[in-house]
Amino acid sequence: MMQSVELLLNAEMDAHIRSQWESLAEAGFHALRPHHRPHVTVGVAQEIPPQIDRAITPLFWTLPFPLRLGGLVLFGEKRIVIARAVTMSRELLNCHQRLFTVMRECPGQPLHMEPGKWTPHVTLAKRIPAAEVGRAVEILATREDFTGAVVAARRWDGQRKIETIFASAADLAGHLTQGNSAADS
Repeated sequence: MMQSVELLLNAEMDAHIRSQWESLAEAGFHALRPHHRPHVTVGVAQEIPPQIDRAITPLFWTLPFPLRLGGLVLFGEKRIVIARAVTMSRELLNCHQRLFTVMRECPGQPLHMEPGKWTPHVTLAKRIPAAEVGRAVEILATREDFTGAVVAARRWDGQRKIETIFASAADLAGHLTQGNSAADS
């Protein structure tokens, strides 16, 4: 089982993705609901040791930053993953590059997560039979681009089903506010 570092979406973007999951589920597709959380995976490894966790947290001090979802992307051959493409931005590329550098020593990183090979996306459905992809795409194809923001980062331990929040925009704003008021007194 893998561990991942993921970017979490603001409430409006989260709700937007969940509505697409619902549309697919209502049509009988295996959509990622309700126990999943919309996200963009920026790092994956077999194990992320505690010293790496500590090095990851400062990478997200720039939260929040804008995120734009674009058209559909498909992964796989016989069982297809359908996702929304994430438009590249300077903030997203910098985040991914810095994280890749910090996680360099983590075991079991897939090649498709390396800078230049990574395709940022938000997954909508998994294991769609190839013969059914057209019907799923029809359900989703009328959706327009959607703009929101990355507001938090987490590590997800898939084996133990444990979420660890590295940073969130609310936490960082509170930290900055506390720091400013302490300096003012």
